Amino acid sequence: MSTLAAISARDAAHASTTNASPDLLEASDGGDAADVMVVIDTFEKDPPHGDWVTYLAATGGLNVRPEEVGTIATSNDIHSEAEFIDSFNQALEEALDKDESLRVVNISSSRSAARAVYEMAGDLLKWGDSLQSAREALDAQRSSADLERAEKAIKNAESLIREFDLDKDADEKEILEKVVEHAESSFSSDEVKEAQEEIAKTVESLHDKGISVVVSAGNHQQVADQLEKWGVDFNEDTFLDNSLAQGPVVRVGAAEQSAEDFFSGWQWPEAKPAAFSNASGEIDIAADGTDIIVATLSAPKETQPQSGTSFAAPQVAVLLADMYRINPELTPDEALQILKDTAAPPEDEDAKQLGAGLIIPGMARYEAQNTREN
Repeated sequence: MSTLAAISARDAAHASTTNASPDLLEASDGGDAADVMVVIDTFEKDPPHGDWVTYLAATGGLNVRPEEVGTIATSNDIHSEAEFIDSFNQALEEALDKDESLRVVNISSSRSAARAVYEMAGDLLKWGDSLQSAREALDAQRSSADLERAEKAIKNAESLIREFDLDKDADEKEILEKVVEHAESSFSSDEVKEAQEEIAKTVESLHDKGISVVVSAGNHQQVADQLEKWGVDFNEDTFLDNSLAQGPVVRVGAAEQSAEDFFSGWQWPEAKPAAFSNASGEIDIAADGTDIIVATLSAPKETQPQSGTSFAAPQVAVLLADMYRINPELTPDEALQILKDTAAPPEDEDAKQLGAGLIIPGMARYEAQNTREN
């Protein structure tokens, strides 16, 4: 799995083998530290998700200094799906008012019907088998780990039976059908649609100003997989879609490895999706999202591994920021096309999770340089 050090070493190796000009690897010098990139997040302290994402954005680039990465906090006082979208739209409007140095916005938050189902029925889903098997596990007094999971699954099911006024003997499929129906109705309400229309307009305005908005795909593919196993229907077109990914955003999925082995033998790396990464059919590109080494800027030595599309997205965002620093004339559409053209392509069956494939940062930066020179 990749670390920031490995990423930097990999890209330096690629630059040396492709006769890139020296300034490709040099950070910008001098001048005020205006925001080149902004991270929008809730910035809660437990866990410090926004701080981890900002750490990756601030330390993962070659041409962007840490002080050129700004942050905008969204509201923590959220009571509906529409309010969640509105809070991020307000943050994007704040980004829209920043000066012309801003080129990239990163959003590593996600909401989807799949996530809502997980939040309501997570213990039942994590059991992964029938309620009958959970009861049998309790009767048989299996291992303590099995007993704990079985107890949680049964309690989760009983709570949902009461909430949706189901028959007390309802099985897992009946329960989850009600949960899915409730979740999907929440994301298809008029209020949510109006909020999505507004955020799409703001994203379009940022795009027109030459600013890329990068959004993580979400981490609940396994919810959909489990529902399919149990024969529970859901809307395949929208169930896994991040409600924040509206308008011309760059949608980022998570791969289970980086491209750092690319430089040994000049073989395409295998682009394989992380099991949790949402497959929505709208994913543009992917980056390593498993066991990514993160920290906070206030305590950079206190590192730990984290997985998720949240940590794939800032790798793409800071790469775009590097590319804009190399070639300021690039438009968001041109920059995204370079990412796609230089990516390691996935197998056809993995394209819904990985889009055009796994980013190869050194090649993308080099192509940005070539575009400038031509």
